[in-house]
Amino acid sequence: MSKRQKNPTCGRVYGSDPSLVHIADGERRKVGAWLAGKLDERMRIDAMRDGSRSPLEATAQDLCPGCFMVAVVNAAVTLAVCNGQSVRELSRSLAAAFQKIADDPSAPDVESINVLLDP
Repeated sequence: MSKRQKNPTCGRVYGSDPSLVHIADGERRKVGAWLAGKLDERMRIDAMRDGSRSPLEATAQDLCPGCFMVAVVNAAVTLAVCNGQSVRELSRSLAAAFQKIADDPSAPDVESINVLLDP
């Protein structure tokens, strides 16, 4: 697991690190929307496939927030583990990012977050 340090020139932890694969600046919201669409599609298809919902019900009913929140958390943890990020760093950073949204729900458009490195 790598020990990251803030880049003194721009104050970012991961930004512009050429050893990492990035999502282009300005595209992270679109990628997030794409991921949400894939999760939505998967949940609705699974509901039809297992017979718990008709096609009409599966497309008309709201998704279970508990289910999609758990899936999103597990996706983030899986990506962190597979890519050498500390799960503690991930958890602390996402908690702070979600707290900012909770404090001001009118501005949930997130392009970057403050990464809280492990001590």
